Parts: sequence; C-alpha cells; structure tokens
Amino acid sequence: MALNPFPFYDFLLAPADDDLWAKWKAIDIGHSPIVLNIAITLKDIAALNLNINRTIKYFYDPAWKTPVQTWTDKTGDCKDYATLKYSILNKLGLSEDELMIIVGEIKSLEIKNPQHAFCLAWIENAWRVLDNNFDHLIEPKDYDNFVPIKALSGNQIILFSKTFTLGDKNAVQS
Repeated sequence: MALNPFPFYDFLLAPADDDLWAKWKAIDIGHSPIVLNIAITLKDIAALNLNINRTIKYFYDPAWKTPVQTWTDKTGDCKDYATLKYSILNKLGLSEDELMIIVGEIKSLEIKNPQHAFCLAWIENAWRVLDNNFDHLIEPKDYDNFVPIKALSGNQIILFSKTFTLGDKNAVQS
C-alpha cells in the first residue's frame, strides 16, 4: 500500500472477524481479469468523479449495493458512490494498493456525527478523495471535518486511530 493517506492517524490491519468484512465480501466489486491498463491522469479522475456525482442520485439505503446495481438504478448513498468509483478505477488499471474505500464520520454540531464513505485513489504521487459531496478532488489531509475509522482495500481492512501526545490539548477535544 502507498503512504498513509491521513497523516495525523496511525493505522493497523483489522482482525478477520471485523464486521465490515461481511459487507465487503457480500458486494461484487467487479474484479475482472479484463483490465484496460490505460494511463490515468488527475484530469481523467476528476472528470470521472464529476460524471458519477451528476449521474447517480443520492438515496440512502443501509444495505451495500454492488457497483452494477448502483449504475443500473442510478441511485445510491455515499458507500455506493464509493464502491462504483473504486470498481471503475480498478477496471481502468489502478491496483487495489492504489485504491481504498474510506469509512468514517463527518464532524458536526449534531449529537452524533454522521457516517460517511468515499473512494480514495493514489494518482500522480498523492492520495485523492473522490467524494459524492465534492465535484472536485481534494487530498485527504485537506478534508478537515472528516474522521477516518476504517479503510477497505482489496483483501484488507485497515483501522485508523488518532495520533497524539499527552501534551496535545486538541487530541482530548477530538
């Protein structure tokens, strides 16, 4: 895997009984021996992100849909947008080491932070966020109000934890 996408978080592999494994294995992400292996630029990924964001209409569903279901229905929630983008980028030639689905929370003033997911792609030597909330790409370090909890990438699930020192007053407030 490429560099840690969230510089203020440590990460480790999740155990085999992590609850996200069942959800990840239940959807057919669309792995195929047919890979296009074309040169993908940042501009191409930005266009793909924008196209999917404008084509798929947001509709919350607690179940994880396959990329084919999302594309056919033209509806989905954040995790469905993320799996569709992951699947397409994988078919275009990005390896599973260059792709992740990030699951976490958006910091808010509400009692409970809303859960959120997005696709992350390693392109042009940096991680890029492909999010249904943004029509443009950003780097994960610039997603100020997002708290990563887990990442799905190929055959692994990664757990994130906040990095801080005992003298860090802001860590206690996060």
